[in-house]
Amino acid sequence: MGYVFEQDDASVAKAFRRIAAELAGKAVAQADHALEHAGPPADETVHELRKACKKLRALLRLVRPAFDGSRKENAAIRDAARGLSFLRDAQVAAATLDRLTAGETAPPGGLAALRGGLAARLREAGEPGRARDALAAFRAEMEEIGRRAPRWKLDGKGFDALAGGLGASYGAARRAMQAARERPDARRLHEWRMRVKDHWYHARLLSPVWPELVGAHAAAAGELGELLGQHHDIEMLRVAVAAEAPEAEAAAFLAGLAQAREREIVARSLALGGRLFAEKPKALTRRWGVYWSCWRDAPAAGLDG
Repeated sequence: MGYVFEQDDASVAKAFRRIAAELAGKAVAQADHALEHAGPPADETVHELRKACKKLRALLRLVRPAFDGSRKENAAIRDAARGLSFLRDAQVAAATLDRLTAGETAPPGGLAALRGGLAARLREAGEPGRARDALAAFRAEMEEIGRRAPRWKLDGKGFDALAGGLGASYGAARRAMQAARERPDARRLHEWRMRVKDHWYHARLLSPVWPELVGAHAAAAGELGELLGQHHDIEMLRVAVAAEAPEAEAAAFLAGLAQAREREIVARSLALGGRLFAEKPKALTRRWGVYWSCWRDAPAAGLDG
């Protein structure tokens, strides 16, 4: 049905279990499809599998105050995603290098050797045996999560089961933004990015309560998460480049491009974040709770709490 609460979900608890089971089941099917073919999984497949884990973890954070098993299940999903990270990290570094240097008319010759080194690292990460073992382990964990999800129970009904997690994630993102505004270093921006992603997923889950408003809020959060993700990708590229030890001219050229792009990202992110997180957590939670009640009471609604 999709990564949203639906009006025909019988209850919030049933919707929670449905969404979790659908995500786990889809991840298992995607992993099965990749394992049926020889060679390492495609970059897009790895991206989708890791995204499924992010969605699941965000869903758990939304109901965390009402779900006793949240911490345990979050850890299992986190560990499953980490098993695939080596595949994704190598691909991101190579792609980020290409994006940064696209359109540059006279890049230094040393970039070719750097690209070659990153390409070799990408091939090593995608070595079929290692990649398939990681994929099989991931699939097994997702299958177990899919089996457990139908038994998950929440303490609370209706919006009460969601309000605590929504307010906590929004508040965490707001505090992380304030910290990044004070000192926009890589660590603080990465923390802000993770908290923004949580809130983005929560807004997506709740977007049906008022698509024109909450849906637009979710779109803005998605844009902010993408900007901060680009900053994180540049930092990952820095680490990869340092390991390749490029010649001085190429290193200086890349550093200049990276710094200019990061300054742009920080300025745009803080401007967008200032609008997105202008409201205090209690106010946003109260307001969205009213939207939920109106949506629930609409003629087409099927939620009973």
